[in-house]
Amino acid sequence: MRTRLCYLALILVPLVVYATAWFGDYGTAADFLRLDAASRDLVATDHAREGILNGALLDVSFAFVSDVADFRFARMLGVLLLVLCGLALWQLLERGGWSEFDATAAALSVVLLPTAQLTAGWGTTWPGTLAALLSLAGFAAVESELEQGGGRRVIAMLGGVLLYLAAAMCYFPGAIMALVPLAGLGFVRPARLWSETQKWFFSHVGLLLFGVLGAWLLERTMMSEAGVADSSSLVQRLLDLATHALPLAWAPYLAAASEPMHLLCVALALVVLVGLLFAIRQRSAADVRVGNAWKLVLGGAILIFCVVALLSPNWRSSYRSLWPMAGVAIIALVAAVRGLSDQTGGRPFWHHAAMVGIVAVGALAAFGQVHGLIAEPLSAEWASLRTAVLRANFPSEARVQLELPENKSGHDGAAARFEGRVAEHPEAAEQMFNAAMQARYPSGLPKGHRFSVEVGPAGAAPAEGVLVFDLAKPVTH
Repeated sequence: MRTRLCYLALILVPLVVYATAWFGDYGTAADFLRLDAASRDLVATDHAREGILNGALLDVSFAFVSDVADFRFARMLGVLLLVLCGLALWQLLERGGWSEFDATAAALSVVLLPTAQLTAGWGTTWPGTLAALLSLAGFAAVESELEQGGGRRVIAMLGGVLLYLAAAMCYFPGAIMALVPLAGLGFVRPARLWSETQKWFFSHVGLLLFGVLGAWLLERTMMSEAGVADSSSLVQRLLDLATHALPLAWAPYLAAASEPMHLLCVALALVVLVGLLFAIRQRSAADVRVGNAWKLVLGGAILIFCVVALLSPNWRSSYRSLWPMAGVAIIALVAAVRGLSDQTGGRPFWHHAAMVGIVAVGALAAFGQVHGLIAEPLSAEWASLRTAVLRANFPSEARVQLELPENKSGHDGAAARFEGRVAEHPEAAEQMFNAAMQARYPSGLPKGHRFSVEVGPAGAAPAEGVLVFDLAKPVTH
């Protein structure tokens, strides 16, 4: 009965929390660019940098998308993959020594992190979740036979490497999602000889890096031949890593959508780190080998994340690339609660209350941010333009001017921020206007009618006879 309840929670909680993304009528900048075949080249290069198969997978899924309402099906695919990731992580933790209840709380917390929120809210992010699922499968394949001998062990290790390679080809940063169950099993692994724990850890890490680096070499070769190799400097990546990725990756649940939120995320990161250092000290006092395992797992996870972040050309494009590191932080917090309750000789009431509280906070944050920062503003933006187009009086020879707000983050702004608007990208805004025109004229423009679209900044004086659609002003329902 308890197992069934765990399965039910792992399925229903993400579906309910992310329901607003399922039914929302909106699209992101990348979604609208993929509506038009001629505009797909504008995003093809970025998707190619994220993984060899990334763009191809998106092309396949968006081949069935014909209007804005169909974007929800791509988001549904992302949510379903999130559910599968949660179930896979739960299975790995439970088989590795976690109780069913604790494994459920940890798995649910991971699928409520900001990366998962973006997967639920953006239609073009699901290949990253597929990469995470393949990485978890690779870990499961290796772990099943790692301490066994014979040919089955070799086959399992080879299968794990191939799954890691396939994950990196789908989305490079997502291929290290195996760090999450690796940390989970490392924190509760039975106290053995220190050399055995080290061997187990480095065996998993070596196979993971072998598959990921193999995909990286293949990707670099293909991208260089195609002329889309990355041009960012190593120094800039190091600076971005220290100032952006690590603080945000260790701040659970919340997205730094504004400067005050960014400061709050940094503060939470410090709180998390202090709490984990306290947990390491407590575990070391109880058993030196367990404390050393904690240091090895956390230090190794941070090091691997940094290596992959420096190798991946598009790693800073969004919170999607931070999922493995944030997942390790969540697993460590849950494991710390487990460790404290173990010292009491049982599972006191406060232990279960803490687990429920962790999941509840994550669910509230995920629902609020997906609804308030993604679904609601993008839906309002699309509804506002669509309504204006439906009400406008178009002459047979129409000249249209779209007034756009300033793009705060350059061309890739919407990919880096939760609250990025379609109107901040001129090409995407034009495609959104075309979608609105299609909604007004579903059978095509009337015979003899034509229109041209010009894009300009807000406040520019329009020429005589030009229809102006102001996309720069704030939109509300």
